[in-house]
Amino acid sequence: MFQNRLFRLILIVFMIFIAAIGNYSSAKLRNNAKQIKSRRLNQVGVVKLAKVKANHPLTEQIKELDKQIINYRLNLKNERENLRSITENTEQQLSSFNQQLNLRVEAIKERYQQRIETKQKQIVEELNSYEQQLQQRVKEKFKTRKEELMAEITTTIQTRREKISEAKDEYKEELNQDYNSQILNIKLKLSLNNLTETERKDYQQQLEELQEAREEKIAAHQQQQSQQIKNLIEEKEAEIQEELLNYRQQLETKAEKDYKEKRVELNQDLETTVEDLNQRLDQAVKEERKKLTSNIEDNLSSAENKLATKVKNKIKDLEGNIKQLQQKKQDLIARREQDIKESIEQLGQDWDIRVILSEYHKNLNTVDLTSEVIEVVQIGGN
Repeated sequence: MFQNRLFRLILIVFMIFIAAIGNYSSAKLRNNAKQIKSRRLNQVGVVKLAKVKANHPLTEQIKELDKQIINYRLNLKNERENLRSITENTEQQLSSFNQQLNLRVEAIKERYQQRIETKQKQIVEELNSYEQQLQQRVKEKFKTRKEELMAEITTTIQTRREKISEAKDEYKEELNQDYNSQILNIKLKLSLNNLTETERKDYQQQLEELQEAREEKIAAHQQQQSQQIKNLIEEKEAEIQEELLNYRQQLETKAEKDYKEKRVELNQDLETTVEDLNQRLDQAVKEERKKLTSNIEDNLSSAENKLATKVKNKIKDLEGNIKQLQQKKQDLIARREQDIKESIEQLGQDWDIRVILSEYHKNLNTVDLTSEVIEVVQIGGN
């Protein structure tokens, strides 16, 4: 009971105190107005807006908003730095991924290039082997043909020799028929005992001359036949040489044609193989790129992307908060400007001052209303 009475007593005292303050302020304002009105000759007032704004009740709220905006901006800067770090980290991983991908692609290309080079080497070896086969085939065919021709000429010459031998025997027979009767007649005469030495020598000389003449004709005939054989051999050898030369040219022309055709065939095979390997290479590179890309995307999505999204959302929230605080600050500034304007206009009306400047001018006779305006806005703010 006592406590209730004490509380009521304190409340009554407080209300009396507030009323006294209000009466004092009003009295002071009326007193100031009277002082101003007593100087109605001075129709120009001046207000220091910077000082009024500094003492306005809303200024503290504006300053508090500035502190909050600064704090949010610091947080925003930190979050943007975090996002930049995440982005750089992601770029580093992507760069590492690209390096790894390039290394693997180069390894794949090298592997397929080795296969292409191996195929090229095989084709060169096969072409060289085929060329050697063609050369060996030319040699063998040329040798076979030469042997055939030599066999033919040998047969021809042997046949001619046999014919010459038969002709030689026939020629000897003819000579014998021509000389034998004479030789036999002289030999019979030499067998006689009644020949003088002179006659014997004459017959002996005749016999020798006949025999020598017969042998000379036989030797001449044999030499003639030998020359025919020699001429035949030379003729056949020339024919063989010419035929072999033509035959070699034919073989070499045919071998060169076969070699070119084989080279075209192998080059086409190489082009087909290279085209096939290039297609396989492209497919292998695509598959490797797809596999690595899938892996890096999974990794980035599971970590960096989620973190970046979280930071971006936080940045968005901070930017929204800053925007709201800036708008609230602009609203308070506008309210303060309007309040100061209305207070100045009200003082002008109350004190019958038609012109109130917002800045001080030395050359003008003015009344400084700054303190009065501050009191009005403070009372209005309270």
